[in-house]
Amino acid sequence: MDYFKSIQHVLKSSSKRAIANYVGWRIVQGFSPFLPPKDREPFYEFKANQTGLFNVPVPERWEDCATLSIMLLDMPVGKLFVQNFFDEKFAMPKMTEMTTYLKKTFISELEDLDWMDAATKER
Repeated sequence: MDYFKSIQHVLKSSSKRAIANYVGWRIVQGFSPFLPPKDREPFYEFKANQTGLFNVPVPERWEDCATLSIMLLDMPVGKLFVQNFFDEKFAMPKMTEMTTYLKKTFISELEDLDWMDAATKER
């Protein structure tokens, strides 16, 4: 929620041109893996300058495709895996037990934090 409040301030205080440039750049960046190899290189050079990883070679097309597939299809493939290989009668009680344990442990650990004030812990 804080993000959306903060982004409103950023959008109001930025020029329309700066916002348009940012949106345009994000679109171009998003499509960079689909460009021909000679046109992809400037994007990877820019990325190297951003990250400081200068000795990392430009990924081959298949590597970009594999990475994008993992990013875009992880949830649908995971759902298919669960549907085909998990016994719901066994898995659901185990998952419920595990999440209940995690919640209790999180609350217990939260209470022991000395750097966090009480009001924040209550949230």
